[in-house]
Amino acid sequence: MMRIRRITFYNINNLKGGPHEISFEREPLSSTAIFAITGPTGSGKSTILDVITLALYNRIPRHGKVSKNAILDQGSVITHHAQSASAEVEYEVEGLKYISTWSVEVARTGNLKDYEMSLIDPSGNYIDIKKSQVPDKNAEIIGLNYDQFVKSIILSQGEFARFLKSDKNERGEMLEKLTGTDIYRKLGSKAYEKAKEIKRLLRFEEDLVGEMKLMDQESLKHLEQELSEAKEYKRSLDKKITFTSSLVQTKERQQVLRKKLKVVESELALCEARLTDLKGQKAALHVHDEVSKLAKEIALFQKSEQGIRESELFIKDQQMMLSKAQLALKDALKEMSEFVHEQVDLDTYVSVKEHFEKLVQDYDYELKATLQEGKRLRTEINQKLADLSLDIEFDKDPTKAKNQILEHLVKLETIFSEAGLSQEDDHQAVHHEIKKLIERTTRLEKLVQLEKNMRELELDINVNQKASEIDSRQLSSLQNLFDKQSALLNSFRQEMKLLMKQKEDAIKIASLEKLRSELKDGEACPLCGSLEHPYSDHVDFQLEDELSQRISEKEKSIAVQEQEWNTLSRNINQLIARLKMNTDQVDASRKKLKDLTNQFDKVREDLREDFEDPETYLKEVRALLLKKEEGLSALMDWKLLNQIISLYDQLGVTINSYKKLDQKRKSKFKGDQVSVESKKIEQKIQEHVNLSNKAEAFIEDRKRSMVNFEKQKSELSKKLNAEIQERGLHKVEELAKLLLSKEEAEKIRSELKSAHERKLMMTAEKQSIEKELDQVILRDTKQYEDLEQLRQELTMSEMERDKISASLGEFQAMLKQEATKRDQVQERQKRISHLRKENEKWALLKDFIGSAKGDVFANFAQGLTLKNLLAHANRRLQDLTDRYLLNKPGNDGTLSIIDRYQGNIERAVTTLSGGEVFIISLALALSLSDMASKNIALESLFIDEGFGTLDQETLDVAMSTLESLQSESRKIVGVISHVEALKERITTQIQLKKNAQGYSTIEITS
Repeated sequence: MMRIRRITFYNINNLKGGPHEISFEREPLSSTAIFAITGPTGSGKSTILDVITLALYNRIPRHGKVSKNAILDQGSVITHHAQSASAEVEYEVEGLKYISTWSVEVARTGNLKDYEMSLIDPSGNYIDIKKSQVPDKNAEIIGLNYDQFVKSIILSQGEFARFLKSDKNERGEMLEKLTGTDIYRKLGSKAYEKAKEIKRLLRFEEDLVGEMKLMDQESLKHLEQELSEAKEYKRSLDKKITFTSSLVQTKERQQVLRKKLKVVESELALCEARLTDLKGQKAALHVHDEVSKLAKEIALFQKSEQGIRESELFIKDQQMMLSKAQLALKDALKEMSEFVHEQVDLDTYVSVKEHFEKLVQDYDYELKATLQEGKRLRTEINQKLADLSLDIEFDKDPTKAKNQILEHLVKLETIFSEAGLSQEDDHQAVHHEIKKLIERTTRLEKLVQLEKNMRELELDINVNQKASEIDSRQLSSLQNLFDKQSALLNSFRQEMKLLMKQKEDAIKIASLEKLRSELKDGEACPLCGSLEHPYSDHVDFQLEDELSQRISEKEKSIAVQEQEWNTLSRNINQLIARLKMNTDQVDASRKKLKDLTNQFDKVREDLREDFEDPETYLKEVRALLLKKEEGLSALMDWKLLNQIISLYDQLGVTINSYKKLDQKRKSKFKGDQVSVESKKIEQKIQEHVNLSNKAEAFIEDRKRSMVNFEKQKSELSKKLNAEIQERGLHKVEELAKLLLSKEEAEKIRSELKSAHERKLMMTAEKQSIEKELDQVILRDTKQYEDLEQLRQELTMSEMERDKISASLGEFQAMLKQEATKRDQVQERQKRISHLRKENEKWALLKDFIGSAKGDVFANFAQGLTLKNLLAHANRRLQDLTDRYLLNKPGNDGTLSIIDRYQGNIERAVTTLSGGEVFIISLALALSLSDMASKNIALESLFIDEGFGTLDQETLDVAMSTLESLQSESRKIVGVISHVEALKERITTQIQLKKNAQGYSTIEITS
């Protein structure tokens, strides 16, 4: 048992904002059996049904599955310009409550996000599933998928009304659409295509097997013998090639070793020559090693000399920098004196600078305060100017602005004086007076509009009455024609019956012709026993053909007369309906005219004023209202302008003060920030003082370093003199030249070491080659044979082996190809056997249900579906009325009904009245719901369409039927309609009201 408890939604279609909530568990819907969903066309009645399927299945009947792209492409579901939308349904199944939610929103970037779905179980927890799984989960809980749910709970009764009166082909299409049985058409078409495909595959496989030629057994045996002989010959060649190849490798190795021995002997001679060349460098390295014992003292001596030279140059440079720094310091102090307008030196410039900065900053503070006051006054003036109703712009200069204001004050005094106002009047009192005038204007406008509406209604009543008179005369004329046409049609039908009787008699007579020809005089007739046969001669029976032709012509005449009869009947029914509609319209207009007249009298009484023409009086009141409004606006502007004049006076004083302060400040300092400028000069002074002090310190430090270098040079010179004299040298520089650089010494040592190692390595390699050569010579068993001769012999053997290998490959490929072909034939034979079985199965299925367009199976399924539907419908009809039963289609394919009140006579559905069509189509709709819901009890039902063309009597039948349905099934029935009479019969309503922007609101009334 499934019941919808509540639906809640935001921004769905034209139902903007929210939350919109419809609860079937709260009053008034909880205690009602039948309710109506009403509202004008396009107000969103069907949107309420969309919310249910959207929240449960992410689909809506009008657009199918809903996705981000579908929303963007179709511009549907989410309300225009809304940033989010949601739909929520609370439903109950077997006493357990579930809440299913659908939502979508716009991201900060302006792009639409993908939809979200969730499902809450009876314990109040979210079920842990993906959003795409929520529709299937709801279908599992409810027991119905989307298509079944829509057909079970949302009944489109109007479609079944069309279904009843459609022909066989149209009814078949509608039956597929209503029941979703188009799958049978697809199955029939698929069966036909599958049978065709299997047959094509079978023919293809059989053709392939026929094209595959296999080798006979004798040829196959001969090929295998050739392969065996070729393998044996290849094995003998392989042994010969291995032996010859070994001899060739031995002789080739002897040649290689002899060449390597010559190269090594040559390399050994070069090593000896290199060692001879390195003897001079070896002696220089020896001297270097002896002198290097004094290398530290020599380096210190050279460093002392270099330090003395560098110190002399550095002291000279620093003395030049000191002179420049002292000149720059003098210039900086001069710049500071000019800046502060006072003479300064190194001792006084800081205090004088600080005093000057304070003086200028005091001026800046006063200027800033004066400027702020001016801005405040200007802001206040602008705010008051913004409150003015005058569209004017005053000069920025206070004096000029004041003069402009004085001119406007005179104009404003004239305006409010003409309106009867003075400077002392209170604007609140004037506002109250204007409010009363507005109320009077509103009443007068309503009175004028009511008078206009009354005149229009009187005109409509006259027009409808004249139209009814014309329709009545036309109806009388058509009724006479209809009576004559009915009489003529009846006479044609009587003639038709007579002709049919004559034809039947002629056929009976003709059937005795064979028996008559066999009669013989003297023999008894098998029918009557007579021995005499006066009518045994052949009779001409052309009468039967003549009767058939006359019957055919009469049928055509009846068809033409029936068409004219039907046309007249339709025209009469249309005129009757139009007359009733005009009469109803006149009655409604008169009722409305009475209401408007009462409203007019009440408004006129409320005014309590004497006037003849409301429209003329309305113009006078509007003129007075306009004058009062203009006068009040002028008075308020006048008071504001007087306040602004005072503010302009204050602004002028502030501007003069600012100008005087600015002149004083500029006489002291014209820049923007005095502290920044003074800081720059102070930094220059400090920088040059620092440079002077630094240069003096550097000079003293270097003088001390130079004394130390000279002392060290003297001590080292005494220590090195003995070595210089011993080697016959004169200076330390000459002794230093005997020292090699570290790189040169290492290079000589490396070359000497490399030459010795190379000599040892070549000697060892020579001995190794000589030893291996002796061993190779011993392995040469055929020293008398030439190497080139052996190579030729090896090449010939290898060529012969390649040739026999190629033959082997061909033989093996042929055998492999034959084996593969035999496997393929065997495999294809199996496939052919399988395809033949498949072909028999699909050919049988094709014969029973297959066709190119699927019509055969579709027609069969439609017949069963229609039979099932009619059976369900007749069970439903017994609950709604005991008069009618739906009968299966006749030979012409049209549906008919059995009328139990008229002796079970069979009638065409086209003879049913509107109320009878409603009852039968409702039974069909409920039957489809029963079939779709798979016997699942649904306590909620919505009926959409089918009420728009019902007259009052038929509407009574419809309401009685719905009440009977609700009583019988205990369902909550919702009826979607905009028919006024239906709204009056169903007191509990969900009303949708549409505003001027096209959006709707929901109100539940009872």
